[in-house]
Amino acid sequence: MTDQMKRRGKVLADDLSAHLRGRILSGEYQPGDAITETGVAAEYGVARPSARNALERLIFDGLLVRHAHAALKVRIVEQSDVPELLSLLEFFERSAVKRILENDYDLRELRKASSGSLPKFLHTLVVSCGSERLIQFHRQTMFALLLAPGTSHQGETGEQVNTLQLELTDGLFRMDREFVLESLAALWSVRTNERIAAEDFAS
Repeated sequence: MTDQMKRRGKVLADDLSAHLRGRILSGEYQPGDAITETGVAAEYGVARPSARNALERLIFDGLLVRHAHAALKVRIVEQSDVPELLSLLEFFERSAVKRILENDYDLRELRKASSGSLPKFLHTLVVSCGSERLIQFHRQTMFALLLAPGTSHQGETGEQVNTLQLELTDGLFRMDREFVLESLAALWSVRTNERIAAEDFAS
């Protein structure tokens, strides 16, 4: 297989996994739904190795779980898991802030993200610290939270959130640890309150 063919196969698997990920997170596929390699290959008109590679990415993201007899199903997250997931996200985000404050990282992408949704901003914060392990764990935990019942799939983009995000970013540029941690705690409060509001609306 040539390098060009390998690159083409990787791009196809990336595109396919991104599309399937969107369908899972939008609720088109429900927790517990089975997704098969042959089904994906037939639906998208791709070879089975491409379908397999795409599904392996979703397993890595924690969105799909392999069950007995190699059946893949959309991960089930219970409402009772939400407090633990939120605590994990806070731990990863606090750890990212600590790394950023201790090192000289490029924060230009974080500044760009400060005008966007809260989930994207907080993930960009973790990405900015440069730790592949933290990035992976944060991404998987964020996806798990999005699978929980009553979760809003739309990121918060209100003026208050954007102001807090910008303030946190400015605090990191100034290396003002106390201010950054206060801003981060305020964003966590928004995230928790937005989840509660989404759940109230759903009930």
